[in-house]
Amino acid sequence: TLELNLPTVPNAYIVNWDLIGSTGLSREHYGAMRNFLIDTKDCFDELMKSYDKSYDDTGDGTNIILWLAQHDEQSIARFGEHEILTLVDSMQTAAEKISQKYQDISPKLKFVVGLGSIEQEFTRYDKYTSDEFWRIGEILKDHPGPETVAFTPSVQERLTNL
Repeated sequence: TLELNLPTVPNAYIVNWDLIGSTGLSREHYGAMRNFLIDTKDCFDELMKSYDKSYDDTGDGTNIILWLAQHDEQSIARFGEHEILTLVDSMQTAAEKISQKYQDISPKLKFVVGLGSIEQEFTRYDKYTSDEFWRIGEILKDHPGPETVAFTPSVQERLTNL
């Protein structure tokens, strides 16, 4: 793997969502936080039932890997503009509605969308690897907040209407 060249053609979009302030919520309101996460994951799974997807659960969020059926530039852009942006908007709306049931903890989510070449890990077939996960992680650290969706550079290059 030291000499492995990274694939240059993306095979998936990644929709990452993360619970803001989860460390503090877990200390103060673990039960409510846990229920919110379960409700959110179930709701998001229902929103994505028609997609070819995989999950990389991060505990207080998830990397949702949405596999591309076609890998040419037009198809990648079209899927992003017509499917991914609509899906993320639906997820934000659903998260706000779920949050209303948990007014005592006021949970908020942040979203980052990435695009890259995703591979299954060699030793754990329920885990995935990609350099795009590192880019998403960097963006999450400085994410502007729950009302905004952040995009990695690879998405920004292909979706011109952001």
